[in-house]
Amino acid sequence: MAKEFDVVVWGATGVAGKQAALHLTRKYGPSGKSVRYALAGRDEAKLKAVVETMAKINPDCAETPLIVCNATKKEDVTSMASRTRVIAALAGPFNRIGEAIISACIENGTNYCDITGEVGWVGEMMKKYGKAAEDAKVKIVSCCGFDSIPFDLAAFLVQRKASEECGGPCGSVSTVMIDAKGGFSGGTVHSLLDAVSEPWSKLKESRNNELFAKPGSTLAPQRKDPMDLGFDPILKVWKAPFLMTPVNAKVVRGTASRLPEMYGKNFQYFESMKVPNGLIAYLAGGFLALAFGILVFLPPARWLLRKLMPQGSGPSEELMNTGYMILKSAGVAHNGRKVIAQISSHEGDPGYKETAKMAVESALCVAFPKEDTPKTVGYLTPLSAFGGTLEERLKDAKWKIDVAVSD
Repeated sequence: MAKEFDVVVWGATGVAGKQAALHLTRKYGPSGKSVRYALAGRDEAKLKAVVETMAKINPDCAETPLIVCNATKKEDVTSMASRTRVIAALAGPFNRIGEAIISACIENGTNYCDITGEVGWVGEMMKKYGKAAEDAKVKIVSCCGFDSIPFDLAAFLVQRKASEECGGPCGSVSTVMIDAKGGFSGGTVHSLLDAVSEPWSKLKESRNNELFAKPGSTLAPQRKDPMDLGFDPILKVWKAPFLMTPVNAKVVRGTASRLPEMYGKNFQYFESMKVPNGLIAYLAGGFLALAFGILVFLPPARWLLRKLMPQGSGPSEELMNTGYMILKSAGVAHNGRKVIAQISSHEGDPGYKETAKMAVESALCVAFPKEDTPKTVGYLTPLSAFGGTLEERLKDAKWKIDVAVSD
């Protein structure tokens, strides 16, 4: 049966959700012109306020369809899922409200993507709903924001280029966050604090680099910690451990396990951020370990951070609009040639404005598949779900993407 909408943005009144609504307004115009979309959330008054903001940009968006949905009410979630081809979930913490939406999507033959970075929760959902999603022939895809699409895409581009032009994939890929500017929201901070508040047994399990791997995968285990430190001989930069690597590495390796022909059976992944010199690289590594230890072992520190960053708070409008990101991914192919991919966007805060863009474009990859869109179904990682279709959509949304091969 035909669905009423192509995409429903759930959580449209949150920091990222509002940005998703504005992206739809600017790029696709009113609902029904090229994309049939609706905004969903718990508070009708707040949803109407978002539509008022949209209408200031494009008056034709004043009649954007709204769905009032409380994620704790099964009838609300079921009704929402039954009306659309894809739900883009942009509000967390997902470990509290996400499962009900995933379950309803599978029951109603609806695809789903979200922007969570809560690895423990994603691992649980993959185990619980992976087979059901396959049987329902739907795509359920987490981590469709800044964590982890840019990193998953960069590694994918390197391996695709190596396979096409160098006779086979690179044995390993190293991604470096060259530069970025952005902020944090209360929702993101609360999701992080929920994650580090888990029992030690769950925290230990969430460190498993193969947590998102396809069941039965023949991909060799990650042999070294993917959090990289030192000097990169290909990119010629000093690098220090990067905060998002524990999420991104699992996603990239999850993609590799689902695309063995492109990545190879022995693929290894490393990730870091650029720093000025070796001293700062090692100091940054120590600081990150100390900060993590404080959050895990000192509950008062978590309490204080929750008070300082309440839910609903977010980056300033100036930071939202002036943020940017630049990252590079590199590997050496079997024939000894170097493959380097660079991804950059100067369109706004990567964690919010660009995350919203990534989530919307991910959903549209499923709503409007192309010839190169993977036919995969189940609980997937972004690039195993969307493939090169996502690259083209993000290029069209003003991302700059370059991939080169050199000796």
